[in-house]
Amino acid sequence: MTDQDAVLGKLVREYEENCRTIAAMRTKADSVGEWLSRLGSQIKSNPGSVSYDRGDFQFPAGAQVAVVPESIVDAEALKNLISELHSCLAKQRDMEDRLRQAGMEGVIKSRAASRG
Repeated sequence: MTDQDAVLGKLVREYEENCRTIAAMRTKADSVGEWLSRLGSQIKSNPGSVSYDRGDFQFPAGAQVAVVPESIVDAEALKNLISELHSCLAKQRDMEDRLRQAGMEGVIKSRAASRG
């Protein structure tokens, strides 16, 4: 194995890992988006049924209460997730350019096909 083979092998492994990281971040962002959408609907239709911690407010028995997880409304955590996703997407573009230059476009196509 030549040094170039080792470098290309490392690039392919890093590319695959970055793609898995992007997929996980997209799944997390999708989950947050779905939750925020449901929360928005709840706030529009019945804002009194939304709670951050249930606190001292006594909801009527059988009330449909939307308890908001702090992780969903944590603007800093959401900002960090989006920022990390942008960094990974930029890294992906850079690695794809390097793979194309090395004549390894098949790796990119293979990964794209596995995403569906």
